[in-house]
Order: sequence, then C-alpha cells, then structure tokens
Amino acid sequence: MMMMSISPSFFGFNTAQRALMASQAGLNIVNHNISNANTDGYTRQRLDLSSSATLSPPISQGKIAFQLGQGVDITGVTRTRDSFLDNQYQQELGTQGELTKGNEIFTQLESVVGEPSSTGLANSVQQLFASVSDMRNNPQSLPARTAFIQKMVDLTQVIQNQGKQLIDLHKNLVGTAGDATSFPTSQLGIAITDFNSKLASIADYNKQINTITSSGATPNDLLDKRNQLVEQLSTLADIDVTPLNGEQIQISLGGRALVRGPEVLDTLSLTANTGINANPVPALVSTTTGGVNITNAIKGGTVKGILDLAGNNTAIETVYGVYSKLSAMFESLTSQFNTVQQAGRDLTGTQHPLTDTTYGELFNTDSTYSGSGPKLLYLKVNPNFKQNPDKISLAANDTTIVPSGFAGVGDSRNAKAMADIQTTAFVALNNSTPETFHQSLVARLGTDSRSYQDRLDSQKTVITSLEGRRQSVSGVNLDEESINLLKYQRSFEAASRMVKAFNEIYQSILNMV
Repeated sequence: MMMMSISPSFFGFNTAQRALMASQAGLNIVNHNISNANTDGYTRQRLDLSSSATLSPPISQGKIAFQLGQGVDITGVTRTRDSFLDNQYQQELGTQGELTKGNEIFTQLESVVGEPSSTGLANSVQQLFASVSDMRNNPQSLPARTAFIQKMVDLTQVIQNQGKQLIDLHKNLVGTAGDATSFPTSQLGIAITDFNSKLASIADYNKQINTITSSGATPNDLLDKRNQLVEQLSTLADIDVTPLNGEQIQISLGGRALVRGPEVLDTLSLTANTGINANPVPALVSTTTGGVNITNAIKGGTVKGILDLAGNNTAIETVYGVYSKLSAMFESLTSQFNTVQQAGRDLTGTQHPLTDTTYGELFNTDSTYSGSGPKLLYLKVNPNFKQNPDKISLAANDTTIVPSGFAGVGDSRNAKAMADIQTTAFVALNNSTPETFHQSLVARLGTDSRSYQDRLDSQKTVITSLEGRRQSVSGVNLDEESINLLKYQRSFEAASRMVKAFNEIYQSILNMV
C-alpha cells in the first residue's frame, strides 16, 4: 500500500475553512428562519452537514498508518415537512371551505325567511285568515271585506319580498338560467376565475422550480409559495395532488388532470345548464378544453358549498328549494281562494265563474309568466276587488233555492269554505296545511343551518389540531433558533481561531524559506 509520509501543507487550513463556511451557512439559515417566523406558509429550513471524505491514501508516520478527516461538507438545505400531515391538512381544507361557504349562505337564507317574527310570513297568513273569520261573522260588512283585501295584499307583499330576496341571493351565487352573462359575476364565477388563476400560478412555480432543481439546487422558498397556492386551491375545490419527479406536481379535479408540471392542461369554465329544470343550478362547472361536466364530481371546497346551497343538494334546504316551496305554498293558497271565489255568490247574489275575467279570481297571474317554473313572483291580488269588495263571494251557491241559488246577504257559507282553507291539506304541500308546511320548512332550515354550524365548529377543531401538528414540525421555534444561533456563532468563532492559527503557522513557514 502506498502511504503518504506527511500531510499536505494546507490540509489543516482547508479543514478550518470548511468549518468556517459551514458555520456561516448555519448562521445565514438561522437568520432566514427568524426573519420568516411570522411569514404565512414558511417552512423552517435546516442545514444538512456531513463529514468530508477522509484523506486518501492514508498518511504514514514511521510504521503507523492512519487516515485524517477533511472536515465538514454542506450537503444541502432541507425544508422540515411531513408529507402525510400536509396531505391530510389539504384534504380537510376542502371540507372547511365547503362548510364555511355553506354556513355563510345559511345565515343569509335564515335572515331572508326571518322566522319567528311578528311581521313575517306566518303572521301574515294568520292575519289573512283572521280577516276571513271577520267576514264570515259579518258578510254584509264592506269594511270587513276591504280589510280582507288589504290582508291579501299584505301577504302577497311579504311572501314576494322574500321571494325576490331569495332570487337575488340565488343569482348572486350561481347566476340566472338563460342568462350566461350573469355567470362570471356570480360567486361561483368568481371562485372559478380564482381557481384558474391559481392553476396558472402553480404551473409557473413548477416551471421555476424545475429550472432550479435541474441545476442541482433545492428551491425551498419557491416550494413554500407553491404549497400555499395548493392549500388555497384546496379550499376552493377538493383537488388531488400527485408528486412527480424533480419536485414537480400534478393537480387534478374530478378525475381530470388540470396541471402537470409547468403545463396547464385544462381549466374550468361555467356552461349553461340545458337540462329540463336548469333553475336550481343554471351554471354547470366543466373543463374548458375537455368540455366535461364535473359539477357533481366536485366533493368539497367553496365551489361545492356554493353549488349545494344554491340548489344542487336535495338533502338540505337550499336557496332555490326554499323559493320553490314558498311558491308552492302561495300557489296552493291562491288557487284555492280562487276556487272558492268561483264556487259562491257575491253580496248581490251574482256568481263569478272562471270565465269571468273581472271577478272570477281573487289572485291573478301576471301575463309575463312563462308558463313553467314557480309562479311566486307572478301572482298578484286582483285590483278590481279594491274598488268593489262586494264582489267577494261569501254566500253559497245553493242549488236548492230556485231560481236564484242565493240565500241572501247574510249567507256566509262560502266564507266558511274560505276559512277551511287554513286547515286544508294540499298534495303539493306534502299533504300538509299551508301553515304546517311553512312551519316545517322553517324548522328544517334551522336544523340544516345548525348542522352546518356544528360541523364547521368541529372542522375548525380538526384544522387547528392539524395545523398545530404541522407547526410543531415545520414552524419556526424562536427558542430553538436562538440555541442554533448560539451554536453556529460559537462554531464560527472557533473556526475563525483555527483559520488564524493556521495562517500564522504557514506565515512562519514562509518566512523561514
């Protein structure tokens, strides 16, 4: 074996210099960590060191051969991450995004319905039937009839005001059926635009990261920024993230790859729903390039929360669902009032069949109604009765009285039929009375809203727990960094003394030559 008889002249100096550089790098990393202790999304970085390869061939001193180490090497700077916790946290963010948006919409929905209230819909219905009772007790009273007409107007205003607010809220969430121009400015449209923007940014970060990793370096700070975007994207929709070679990632949604490395393969678009009943969900979420409808494939995130509460989830009370049910209730009431009006006789003994376009209906349907969908906003009190309350049919059409069929102005048997509407079970209302149907609707809305709130509270606890565990791994601990600062400072000072000592030795040797 060939053995070196002496060590290289500058061997000790090189070893000390490496120690100096390692300590300086450690100080820089500690400085970077402390500076970003409060930066969102920052991951604590760690200096990776290893001992340098020993000097080869071995050194000999007389009959003894031995190897000398050459100091320390910097092998890299590592982000302290736990990929399992990161994946779990990302998945839970989708659930939190869905529940947060759902809870927000439920709050607005309950505010519109506004029950219980002394000025709400339930009170208006009760006052309407109280006025019917007054007419029944005194069918000849024009003031009682006038009061009934006013209560019809009041009920119409209250329920249609709620209907308008619900339609406005629904349009704000997902736009309007048949009007694609309303899609981009809806909450769903804004969320999709934000989603696509983040996709582009992630692809751009992938490109930058690929450039740096190709050079052999590790782009820690870029990885942090990309990770932040991925988490924000997860809040919008339940994306799947697949790691690729070279610190690259693939983003998929609903089984469709959207970003792969630096390339944006596809984005999301809103397309008009051309189904039989597009009103609850007028805008469908589709892939732009592939043209695939993935609305029902989205299982989490803000986008799902918007879609569900707008009308895409039949298991809960939704904005459009409440609107439809209020319409069904009002349609049932008004239709039955019209039927009773046509069956009786007014104060003069005249009957007003459906063919009587002037007094045959207490409630009219506006001519602008398309003929399909809820009629809530198109029903109005027949204005002809305001000037002629005597035309309200409170008397029965008694066929036993020949030839007039009219028992006289004191007859209130048809008024009783009007009063009975209050306790009539309608098929369109799940075989419930209007008041019971409304009470059930309010109760279900409250139950669903409370469920979302409870689930959101529980989800926040899960997120907080996961974030705490992540921070224990990835967060900057100032106490720990202070210890590292002291450690690298002392190491730097010691290495400096070594460099100085070897410098003096080599200077002395040079002076001797």
